[in-house]
Amino acid sequence: MQYKSAYIWGLFSKFIPQGIYLLTTIVLARYLTPEDFGMIGVLSIIFTVATVLMDSGLGGSLIKEREISALDCSSISCFNVFVSILIYSILFLSADFIEGIYEIDGLSRVIKALGLVFPITSVGLVPKSLLQRRIEFKTIFWNYLLGVFIGSIVSIIVAIKGGGVYALVAYQLITNAVNVTANIICSKHNFSLKLSFSSLKRLLPFGIFTSIISIIDTIYENLMTALVGKFLNVRQAGYLYQGKRIENTLSTSLAGAIGVVTFPILTKHKDDLSVFNREALSTLKNITALSFPILITVAVFSKEIIVFLFGEKWIASGFYLEMLTFAGLFLIIETLIRNFIKALCQVKKLMYATIIKRLLGIAILILSMIIKPDFIVFGYIISSFIGYVINSILFIKLSRIKVFSLITATLSSFVFCIAYYILFKALTFFGFKLLFKVLISVAILALYYFIALPLTGINILSIIKRK
Repeated sequence: MQYKSAYIWGLFSKFIPQGIYLLTTIVLARYLTPEDFGMIGVLSIIFTVATVLMDSGLGGSLIKEREISALDCSSISCFNVFVSILIYSILFLSADFIEGIYEIDGLSRVIKALGLVFPITSVGLVPKSLLQRRIEFKTIFWNYLLGVFIGSIVSIIVAIKGGGVYALVAYQLITNAVNVTANIICSKHNFSLKLSFSSLKRLLPFGIFTSIISIIDTIYENLMTALVGKFLNVRQAGYLYQGKRIENTLSTSLAGAIGVVTFPILTKHKDDLSVFNREALSTLKNITALSFPILITVAVFSKEIIVFLFGEKWIASGFYLEMLTFAGLFLIIETLIRNFIKALCQVKKLMYATIIKRLLGIAILILSMIIKPDFIVFGYIISSFIGYVINSILFIKLSRIKVFSLITATLSSFVFCIAYYILFKALTFFGFKLLFKVLISVAILALYYFIALPLTGINILSIIKRK
């Protein structure tokens, strides 16, 4: 892996702020109800799609270009601000209609308040893209950390004062406002109202295909919570939201963080497939080997983790968390390979593959829920596996990489996880105490990370020292 320090800071920018927010939600869970979290959960699909539309993939277009001008940057900024205002206007006018669909009192006011995040973040797209283009992930980390820290303090104050769901709204608004301001200052980007249609014409094709891919993926990733909120109840949606948020932190966020760093690095080698494939396989092997055992550990102790973090009233989230971590194994690989394909600038073919795999996935989710609502998480695991297979097939075709090489990059991690999970299920079946299982887990993970992994060429201590 090249630019190891960039990967380290990219991971830091995801997990340390996520850790702070996790601590924040531990506090918020004492003041808010599952219904409060459920309201945000059922809206996640709407706001994430809107975020993708606002970005329009132009951030990636800016990063992949060999040369960019000030006019390119100002054109993207103007376009983004216009789209953000349009999206907020649509959300504002449709808020009452959305509340009627979900039949949740007060949802309209939450939509109108939370929607302000779009005008705020629209001016931050170009500054962040410039920092990513320069591989300045350390700066991005500190800026995001500052936003999360201030946003967390404000949200806790709002919750203590009885603000309810608006504590979560305040977190989003404050975090993004601080982060955007810091990125603008550090990137030294001067916002301009100059707009060039020739720049947009050159940059939009990549952005359009990227946006379609992101929108489809977003609908798929958030559909489960929305379906549970509609066809079961908002309380179950809240339980699912908490479980999926922890799983996302460990899987999707991890792969996304690596992908953000990988894209500007790999796109420089897209014309030399031997170098490209070597870096891609190295990234895939390292990330799965490091992350898979953590995910399975979370699955094994899912209920204990939920109770420890949020209290007994959230124990129902444990089931969702345990099942979702299995989907997370496939999502990590799927997301990484998707970013590899994007770095090859083959986004049109990736779009077609995404349409196929997500249509299949959504059909499986709906079918599993028709059979029995609780089965939706099992459908999610199956559809995640299908997505992993389809992305792998496309990447093999485009990169001309050997099938055996791609499989062996992750095979040992899968085998370890299966054996680990079966062992702890057996310990639970035979009634071993929690303390004994924790000690066994610590011993196994220590042997794995500090003895087994170095034998395969992955030395954690070495990676940390090079950061």
